[in-house]
Amino acid sequence: MARVSPTEKVRITKWLIIVSLFVIAVLVAWQQLGSSRANPGLTLELFSMAEEIRLNKVSIARTPEETARGYMHRRKDLSKDEGLIFDYGRQIKGNEKTFWMRNTWIPLGVLFLDENMRVVDILREMIPFDETPRHASMRTTWRYAIEVAPETAQRAKLGMHVVIPPGLL
Repeated sequence: MARVSPTEKVRITKWLIIVSLFVIAVLVAWQQLGSSRANPGLTLELFSMAEEIRLNKVSIARTPEETARGYMHRRKDLSKDEGLIFDYGRQIKGNEKTFWMRNTWIPLGVLFLDENMRVVDILREMIPFDETPRHASMRTTWRYAIEVAPETAQRAKLGMHVVIPPGLL
């Protein structure tokens, strides 16, 4: 049997790690895709190197009416793993879109995401029935917004990424 040099061992080890991570990623994506079809909600996962937030019950506002309504008239507080995602289909400049709490009975937070699904701004707590227009920072460019429980918005950090199964948005 031929001897393997230390350099070759390192190269083989790196290759095995990369292949293993790829297989794990495919299996996780497959599992999430399967579970999102079985459940009416969509599974989203926010993560950073130090912390992760898992959202298991996420709906998508697909129509202009659903986008305008958001969580209006809902009286039951959101759980920490629940949210509503808005896809505006293009990059939004800072305050181009506003959020307010007209006819909204529960406190909310809003996470603003860029086209790479990275959190770029956060409204930590919006007060029920407050009609003051709120928006992302004027310096921010974003595409997606997720209405979440205030506790979830408090835990979120700028730069976190949102991971969703491919093809769901």
